[in-house]
Amino acid sequence: MNFMDECDHFPEVAENKSLTITLPVKRLKQARRGALLMDRIEQASKSGHYLKVYAWGEIIARTGNKKGYELKVVALDNIVLKVVKKNPAGRK
Repeated sequence: MNFMDECDHFPEVAENKSLTITLPVKRLKQARRGALLMDRIEQASKSGHYLKVYAWGEIIARTGNKKGYELKVVALDNIVLKVVKKNPAGRK
């Protein structure tokens, strides 16, 4: 699973300001909280929903041909996934 977002606090990457969080499915399946996180990911993949990711870790520059940054999450306890229902256009 890859989660990507803009990383506007790092201007040195100019046109490519991506921040990536990588969570291997194998790691999720082996973890104590993995089933809960997978369930949230599945819920958010339904039409009209999206996933908010709150995570704590070390931000490092990506190497090689990949530009941008990656957030290294040491423990799955350092990540929270929240399923959010999208608002229809024009509704608050």
